[in-house]
Amino acid sequence: MGKKVSDFLKSEILSSVFYLAFGLCLLLVPDQTVNIICKIVFGLVMIASGIYHIVIYTAEKEKATILDLFTGVIVMVLGIFLFFTPQIVIKILPYLLGALVLVDSIWKIKGSYRLKKAQRGRWKIILIGCLVFIALGVSMLLYSFLSVTRMILFSGIILTADGVADIVFLIMIRLGMKKSEKLCAEKEQEENGKEKPWDDPADAGLDEKVQDKSLNEDETEWKQDTDSQVQEAEMEIETGKTADAADADAILDAEMQTPDEGVESPGREIREMLKNHDEPLEEWRELYEKKYGYLLDSIYKGSDVVEAANLVSRHLQEPVFIYCEDFELPHIGPRYLFSHRYGSCVDAADIVTYAFRAVGIPCMEDTDARGGHVWNVVRDTTGRDVPIWYIASEAVRGSRDTGGYKRGKVYRPMYGFQEAKAAHLGDDWKSMPLLFYHPYMKDVSYAYYPDTLRILTGIPDDEVCYLAHFHEAHWWSCACARSASGKMEIPNLESELVYLPMKYTKGNYYSSGFPFWFAGGEINTFLPDWEKTVKVRLYRKYPVYGWLRSFMGHVVGGTFEGSMTKNFEDGKTLYEIADTPVIARNRIFLNKSVKCRYIRYKADNDKCAELAEMTFYANGKAVSPIAVWGSPTEKGNMHVLAKHVADGDPLSYYLSLDKGGEVVVDLGRVAVIDCLEYMPRNDDNFISPGDIYELFCHAGTEGWKSLGKQRADTTCLDWIVPDNALFWLRDLTRGREEHIFFMQNRRQKFPTF
Repeated sequence: MGKKVSDFLKSEILSSVFYLAFGLCLLLVPDQTVNIICKIVFGLVMIASGIYHIVIYTAEKEKATILDLFTGVIVMVLGIFLFFTPQIVIKILPYLLGALVLVDSIWKIKGSYRLKKAQRGRWKIILIGCLVFIALGVSMLLYSFLSVTRMILFSGIILTADGVADIVFLIMIRLGMKKSEKLCAEKEQEENGKEKPWDDPADAGLDEKVQDKSLNEDETEWKQDTDSQVQEAEMEIETGKTADAADADAILDAEMQTPDEGVESPGREIREMLKNHDEPLEEWRELYEKKYGYLLDSIYKGSDVVEAANLVSRHLQEPVFIYCEDFELPHIGPRYLFSHRYGSCVDAADIVTYAFRAVGIPCMEDTDARGGHVWNVVRDTTGRDVPIWYIASEAVRGSRDTGGYKRGKVYRPMYGFQEAKAAHLGDDWKSMPLLFYHPYMKDVSYAYYPDTLRILTGIPDDEVCYLAHFHEAHWWSCACARSASGKMEIPNLESELVYLPMKYTKGNYYSSGFPFWFAGGEINTFLPDWEKTVKVRLYRKYPVYGWLRSFMGHVVGGTFEGSMTKNFEDGKTLYEIADTPVIARNRIFLNKSVKCRYIRYKADNDKCAELAEMTFYANGKAVSPIAVWGSPTEKGNMHVLAKHVADGDPLSYYLSLDKGGEVVVDLGRVAVIDCLEYMPRNDDNFISPGDIYELFCHAGTEGWKSLGKQRADTTCLDWIVPDNALFWLRDLTRGREEHIFFMQNRRQKFPTF
């Protein structure tokens, strides 16, 4: 309601009606009543205007300033003065009305300009009328009237005419703009009707075919050509960041339907990645070349691309890149990233691309089917692609590292139209997911994975079967092939990963078979045996990565000591950690109870003290400490404070600055401690007592089937399950990190993603 009132008060129709009504009053009422009209119009309007400015200042509106307060007070006082002495208004009336006529001409000029831009011929009529009223307004300001009657009559005629003209001009402008918009829409619809699918690259807006060039030509032209020539030299090794916007949008809009959030393998990330051709057009190459060019001119003069790439990569470490995905941003742009290292993996990869290409290093950007991670690749002198992720790792010849996670397939956004990909799509390309029909996205898995998958599809010949892997509660499609004689063959597929055959219908994926483990060309299908059940013990819901093992191993050699004094002169050892814990919550029952008030954890001399939680029990009841302190921590780092060992949060932790550090708790009283529980730094994906869990197994075309729910009483869960099945354990209480697993030698095996 407030917005409607605001829009009405700002509209031209209100001022037009005011001029018309006020002009008629000046023409029709007796001269003696003009004082009353001026008293009401100008006096009350100025009082209301003054109050309005005072109110918006006292209400602390966003754009209000102290000037609103001063203006409001001054205008309100002047309004009160004019209200009680309206005869003053008669003397300044020509100047007030002349100024109003001149100001009113502003919107007429703007309307005339809008019609001119819309190529409507009526703009000239409005412009001429505007010039006439400007002349009349000036005459009202400059002409000296001999009598009040003539002044009132002249002013009334001009204001009435101005009000009528305003209404007529407003109608002309609105009708003209509506007609212009209608013509533009019809023209655009007509042009869209003439567009064709990209059977011919020329129809997609490409005037020239993309030709492959050799690596030597790429490197030579990169060094010598101008910026416009460089774009032609990059070709296959270009990323898709600056692809022709019109081509990309036309292709993206052709997708039949965007899947819902809850549907398996939504594909929203890959769609957004392909639409992010939005970095600003800037002159950047010279900027990066001046910064990093000397590295290959003086420090390293060899011909090894990998060595050159690693050298530049090391110098890119400053300033430090701050990794953050809290905001969904477009490509930030080369000039901003040059001095502000901030953003997602896409931005980090962009920095490398700008720097490498500026100094003549052939560089690309690769991603997975989800668009979940982007990394760089350099083209070696042998013609092979070598991955590099400058934040964490250097380029190693022969390496196929893609960031430590499984990808299934690797794709590369391209500048060039992929004719081979478009050629084999067939007539049903519109019914396919975006990843598989986009002609600027190339499958480059041949540079990463040697194995070929051959399986039975169970679907009619010539239909498309899709292959998906699991990540973050979804099956993500990463490859596809047409069924032939009931079989499907997919080359260059990553090994040691669980895949699920799927079908794609009306924007959604559905299981078309049972998941299977693919490793080294061999297949093991997870076909649940409901007749043969086994008892399993579960400890986690998420894979254990190397970094987690490292964190948990930092407590090895640490000791717990109890004492009656703060300085631990009479300290007694409660427990010493001899090996890396295999679970998060480790409860230790002491061989002999210890009477103490202060308890400390002291790290091994060659390790920093790093601990998430420690709790102490007397007769089965936890004793809450009244104070916690420890060795110094990193200055300004609020995430590693000593108090975190007693805050009940498994994810918070204490980390001392120096090796051999310690953390102490004051129990507040003397207690007989007979049990302690400690947690190393961890990811809180172990079984947590008190949480409710639900276990699923995959039943082929039926999807996930629940095997029941349990509330955890301890640090593990026992379940009766069908043999040879694929499982998914969900924590219904909290958390979000979960992954599929199967049982191997009575232990959980998580196929990492």
